[in-house]
Amino acid sequence: YHYPHDPIDSGSDSFTYISEKMSKVNFDENKPQWSFTYFHTKETFGGEQQRGSSSEDEVKEDDQDMSSNHQWRTLILFEGHHCIGDGMSFFYMLERLLEISRSGKSLKRGVSNYSKLVVVRRRRIPWKKVLMWPVQALWIVPSIAFMRSDPDTYIRPPPASLSKRKSVLWCDPIAIPKIMQIAGSVQSESITSVVLTIVSGAIRRFLESKGEAVDQNIKAIVPFSLRSSSNTNLENNVSCLFVELPIAESTREERLKQCCDRMDALKTGPFALIAVIMMAIATFLFPDVWLGWIQSVYVNKCSLIVSCVPGPRGTRKFYDHTIRGVYGFPPSVGGLALSIATFEFGAYVRIGIMVSEKKVDGEDRDDDDARPSMMKGFDQYITNEFDKMYETFVPEQLRTPLMSKDAAQKKPGNKAVTFSVPSKDLEADL
Repeated sequence: YHYPHDPIDSGSDSFTYISEKMSKVNFDENKPQWSFTYFHTKETFGGEQQRGSSSEDEVKEDDQDMSSNHQWRTLILFEGHHCIGDGMSFFYMLERLLEISRSGKSLKRGVSNYSKLVVVRRRRIPWKKVLMWPVQALWIVPSIAFMRSDPDTYIRPPPASLSKRKSVLWCDPIAIPKIMQIAGSVQSESITSVVLTIVSGAIRRFLESKGEAVDQNIKAIVPFSLRSSSNTNLENNVSCLFVELPIAESTREERLKQCCDRMDALKTGPFALIAVIMMAIATFLFPDVWLGWIQSVYVNKCSLIVSCVPGPRGTRKFYDHTIRGVYGFPPSVGGLALSIATFEFGAYVRIGIMVSEKKVDGEDRDDDDARPSMMKGFDQYITNEFDKMYETFVPEQLRTPLMSKDAAQKKPGNKAVTFSVPSKDLEADL
């Protein structure tokens, strides 16, 4: 039940396969609410991917056909119910698995100090700004309590129009040194500010491509962790902030400035503390039925979820397999159609996108899986927006010559193997 070797048709790509898996997630309430699935993909010319079988016999038979023109990799898909833990919990759980793979021994609760997959960064707040918190609270509390709703847009359709079908997209990895160069051009060190600027610009251009006039900003729900660096247990320990994305700004310079200013205010102001206090008061005062209604009201005032998880700048190995990348696909909540997760891993930021698709003719249809995603091409908008920002903010003589995506992610000589027979040449994507 927990480790299915999924027999896979060879005609579909990884996007379609994972989207289908996400659409059909329905955990048996009588069993633990998690599972791992692994499968092999064969990358061919043109960037297309043909999925290979996880069946041991078939993989061994195909092994004779492996030439330099074909390359295999293994994707490991973890699905877990949010009742088990938050996103950082699951990444800490992955760290446990990596440590077990190094030592071959089970670990006690929590992870050791040998390495950390998730890096908890805390910024020291000047005491002068802390003294201003009571004054700031006088306008922060009302602004949250009476928060306006976002305008209806293509990425924020009516909740009743959304189906149970899910789609996933993921973007080309974005090099962290380049992100830091963009941030440094405005005297900032915030990776999150640059990522939010990229997402804002991509959304603006995507909406314009759909014929919409972009004249109002939108809000993103941004979860943040309440845990200390020593708390690595499986549990939910998060709150959230409502962050305005400046999609109405026409210039990249102004979008970056506003994102940097807002993130600086969030990190040094009482916003996080007020969010935690308001959530604690609501939980204490109101019954569960009311809490569900309050959550839906505030969630439906926003347009999307953006989750940013800091990770290690080095790579990791799993039973001698190099992990090439880690992507997260956060679940959408309430009536939101779009969730975006960013994760720093191995000197790159990787972005995963989860989409709740629209119904067909007002109905959930079983034959709906073949339809393209409503956000088709949005991943390319993110990649293109980053390229444009790099050209805008970094002078040509200072631009960092980095490996291309293909050079950074592909190594010659990969062999097809089964999961039970590790090979140092096999690379895994999580």
